[in-house]
Parts: sequence; structure tokens; C-alpha cells
Amino acid sequence: MNMINHFLSGAFIEALGWTLVHSIWQGALVAILVAVLMIILKKYSAKSRYLIYFTSLIFLLGISIVTFFKVYEPASGMGAELANGRVFNNAATEMLMVDQQIAGAQIEEFGDLKQRFVDYSERNFPLFVFLWMLGISFFLLKFLGGYAYSQRLRHYRTFEVSEYW
Repeated sequence: MNMINHFLSGAFIEALGWTLVHSIWQGALVAILVAVLMIILKKYSAKSRYLIYFTSLIFLLGISIVTFFKVYEPASGMGAELANGRVFNNAATEMLMVDQQIAGAQIEEFGDLKQRFVDYSERNFPLFVFLWMLGISFFLLKFLGGYAYSQRLRHYRTFEVSEYW
């Protein structure tokens, strides 16, 4: 998966990877909300229910874009860490780790589990992003093929219908 690193920066891949991870729980929350709304509004017209579905998809797209820009940090180096407050966040993280050790084994296990998840995710983000882009490309080609086929059906060997019909 090093091929994707040639086309995209590491910060972009990391931000896109975290956006994909966050979009899972964000999408689940939006789906639960829409399901509850559909139960409540089942007697409403199809047009209004369609509007709710459409709005939820637009909202999910918007929240994913916001998440991406919130996570994306294009600059790197110590100057960028100071500018973004990461040095202070690292100190706070270290203090949190000390607090976790004091708090007991359960909190330590949870922190360890969380850290293992973060490490695994960040290590495999190039693969996740590559597979996501492969899926996007596949469905884009499928859409374009269907569009081309519908245009062919519309224009290939068509003729005006006689006045009789």
C-alpha cells in the first residue's frame, strides 16, 4: 500500500482514515435518528419522508467534511506542533496516562485497548483509504456505465412515431 503514499500526503491519508472511522458511528447515529423519525412520521406523505432521507444524507456528507477538516493537519514539524497546540496536548496526554495508572487496572486496560486500536488504525490507514478509493472508483464506473447505457437506449436507432400512434 506504499503506492498510495506516492499520490497523497501522510497527513491527508491520516485525516481521511480518521474521517472514515468517525463516519461509521456518525452514520449509525443519523440512521437511528432517521429510523425513529420514520416511525413517528409513517403517516406523512412519501414526499416529506423522502425529504427527511435526503436531508439526512446531506447532513452526513456535511458532518464528514467537517470531521475531515477538523482532523486534517497539513503542516508537520515542531513549529506546527506548537502552532496547533500538540505540544501541550502531549503533556496533557502524559498526565492522563499517569492518572490512568493510578486509577487502577480497569482504566489501564481500557487505555491500552484504546491505544492499540489507535495504533492499529493509524498503521493501516493507507490500506483503508486505498480500499475506500477503490470502492468509490468501482461505483463511479458503474454509475457512468449505466448512464452511458441509458443514453444509448434513448438515442440509438430511435425514430419519430407516426401520427397514427
